[in-house]
Amino acid sequence: MVDIGGAILNLGAGVLAGVVTGAVSVRFALKRFRAERSWERKVAAYTDIFDAPYNIQRNAKMHLEEIEEGATFVKEYKDDVRRQAGQGYDTIRRAAIKGIFIVGSAAAARLDQPVSVFDEPRYGYDMHDRISADLDAVRKALVDLRTPMFTRAMHSIGAKLANTL
Repeated sequence: MVDIGGAILNLGAGVLAGVVTGAVSVRFALKRFRAERSWERKVAAYTDIFDAPYNIQRNAKMHLEEIEEGATFVKEYKDDVRRQAGQGYDTIRRAAIKGIFIVGSAAAARLDQPVSVFDEPRYGYDMHDRISADLDAVRKALVDLRTPMFTRAMHSIGAKLANTL
C-alpha cells in the first residue's frame, strides 16, 4: 500500500525547499539588478558630465564666431546648439549639487568651479566678455575632467559593470 502521509510529507518538503530556494534566488537576482542599475546610472551621469562642457563650448564658440568674424549660422543649427548648451549648463549645475553622491566630494568641488563662474554677476560686461568667461570656465572643466581622479572613477565603474554582467 501507498503511504499517503509519507507522500504528503515528501511533497511538502519538496514544495518548502522550492519556495525557499526560489525566494533566495529572487533576492540575489534583485540585489544584482539594483547594483547593475546603480552603476548604469553612474555611467549615464559621467557621460552627461563629459558632454555638458562640450556642448557649452560649442555654443560659446558659435557666439564668438558671430561676434568676432561676423559668421552666420542656420537658425535650426543655432537653436539646436543653444538647446544643448542650456542642457549642459543645467547638467553641470545638477552634477555640482548631487555630484558628491555620484562622483565624490573632490569631483563635485571641481564641478562647482564653472558653476560659480556661470552665476557670478557680470553687470557692465559686454557679450564677448561674458561668453569668453564661460568658455574659459568650460575649458578648465574639460581639463579637470581628464584628471586621474575621473579616469580612475571611470575605470572603477567599468570594472564593476563588467563584474556584474
